[in-house]
Amino acid sequence: MRYIILCTIAVLSCLPAQTQVIICDFSYPPVVCGSSWGLIFQRFYKNGDIESMIKLTSDESILKYGRENISKYYYNMSFGYKIKLKSWRRENNYFILNYEAKIVATDVIIRMKLCQGDTAKIVLPKDFKAYQYFLYK
Repeated sequence: MRYIILCTIAVLSCLPAQTQVIICDFSYPPVVCGSSWGLIFQRFYKNGDIESMIKLTSDESILKYGRENISKYYYNMSFGYKIKLKSWRRENNYFILNYEAKIVATDVIIRMKLCQGDTAKIVLPKDFKAYQYFLYK
């Protein structure tokens, strides 16, 4: 009996491991892979992954402001503070996510406007470059 159990364990340990693929759905931004869209976007910022941030920026923002200007903004902005999703709503073809944050000892609301689609992407406000801290209060 002991021999059978040992043989079974040996055989099972030699079998190739099954790889589990996790697919994140970015089309519903309040919940993305157990987190929220803003927290994932912020993680890209903290990792210095500007290219992924650009991929999550709406085409309309990229056409309007230019990829280079947006990249510079993302590189120079401050987005390392703690954020927490407080509320969200749908408005026409957009999601509006409201995050609570504390910036320089001041409680603020960070609003993110995201266009709907297969992947929700951020729509930058017209005066986005005027903010040192990410987005608008």
